[in-house]
Amino acid sequence: KLQELADSITEVGQVTPVLVRKLEDDPDHDYELPDGQRRWYACEIAGVKTLRAIVVEVRDADHQFLLSSVANFGREDHTPLETAHAIKYFRDRDFKVERIAKIFARSTVWAYQHLRLLKLHPEAQALMSPHLPEESRMSLSTGILLSDLSPDVHVEIANTIIGKKMKLKQARHYMHRYAEGMGVKIGRIKKTNFEDY
Repeated sequence: KLQELADSITEVGQVTPVLVRKLEDDPDHDYELPDGQRRWYACEIAGVKTLRAIVVEVRDADHQFLLSSVANFGREDHTPLETAHAIKYFRDRDFKVERIAKIFARSTVWAYQHLRLLKLHPEAQALMSPHLPEESRMSLSTGILLSDLSPDVHVEIANTIIGKKMKLKQARHYMHRYAEGMGVKIGRIKKTNFEDY
């Protein structure tokens, strides 16, 4: 992907500038790059000598994270868990989910769904890793449904779904039957539960 970006820059130039902020107390550096690392590397590969940049004023670490999130999550592929942790970062700072959804240019349902992934058992979260082969990986939809159940059954259910190569419809049916046996309903977000996230 980096080479593809470099090829594009060679062909049409650097269309999107990077964002930099002026550093005051760093004797070795004048600027810091809160957004644009891939473009910087791609420009180096393309042999571009001058990087187009916009100097932004960054108030603090939270503001820098906000700028980086808006820039990066709109352009690059991120794993569902990376997205969930970014949303949680804002929630931990008392951002309302409606505002977070606007930051990411998504719906509030999308934000809540990703937050639900953080309720998964860590070993179940690991089964969503992009480093796993696709046939051994748990899908986002399965992870969202699974989050309604108790964490102590997440790994067992996820491994069964993956091991039997269930499609989403089959996985949903399997989890609904499992949940019914436990007396739990899954798959719906209730407004009363929003503050749990």
